[in-house]
Amino acid sequence: MAHNARTVYLDHSVVSYPIWHENLMEILLRKEFRLVVSVWNLVEIGGATDQAQKQHRLDFIEKLNPLWIAERLSLQKQEVRHFLWRNRFDVVHEVPIVITPILSIVDSLMSGWQMRIGLTPKRFIEETSFEELSPLRKISPRSLSTLQTAGTKAVKARRKEIFLAWVGGLMPDCDPTGRAFTRQQKSELAEFCYNSGQSFFDECRSLAVENALTNVRIRDPGRKPRESDGPDLQHIVPALAYCDIFLTRDGYQAQCTEAVRTTLVGMNLALVCTDVEALEGV
Repeated sequence: MAHNARTVYLDHSVVSYPIWHENLMEILLRKEFRLVVSVWNLVEIGGATDQAQKQHRLDFIEKLNPLWIAERLSLQKQEVRHFLWRNRFDVVHEVPIVITPILSIVDSLMSGWQMRIGLTPKRFIEETSFEELSPLRKISPRSLSTLQTAGTKAVKARRKEIFLAWVGGLMPDCDPTGRAFTRQQKSELAEFCYNSGQSFFDECRSLAVENALTNVRIRDPGRKPRESDGPDLQHIVPALAYCDIFLTRDGYQAQCTEAVRTTLVGMNLALVCTDVEALEGV
């Protein structure tokens, strides 16, 4: 496998479609693409009720020895910290950990000192409470419904308020010296990010993608948000921001991702493919 192999992120709609698997594996190996998946792929695999189906999907992922991409929130927290350290505190800081061959590193970004050494996909699924995750699937549809009801004009009018609530929740807990931030200091840092304008989104790629994706998804007031919108967000944001190719069978998801690519045309986001054969031409 080439060191600089292009990365292909698989949406769950591909993982759950075995008709594509054999051809996909052959193309990935022959063209020296490198498969990238996330813990959300594992969450969706683990949520299946058919045990044989679950095992087949897990085997498919493991055969390809994938790279792992950071979970959306932990990725965005890293981006915000890196932006602040560089632009607010003038401190050199390590670049965000985005893609790694080690699942335990992705786990450490979410769990800190509670990270699980030697974590495997199978163990991740076995130790995940899917009952606890189920209510979380309703959060994104509710948020989208609220924004749709408000309308794009009202959302634009409250842009700062929405930004501060969103990015304020991604603030680091401590400054570069290790001293804890107060609530007021975190609010001031969120204001700094807002006042930085486009430069903030230029450096925080996944936040730029999520912002554009949200704007795309609330444009149609007649569309009823679905529970799948939450997992879609978890897949789309890291994949578009940091991978080379995003492969999906979901038509609406592809439509939204193409709209984001058009909006963020200068950001060099992942190409979107909706057919496994399309990988031959990229």
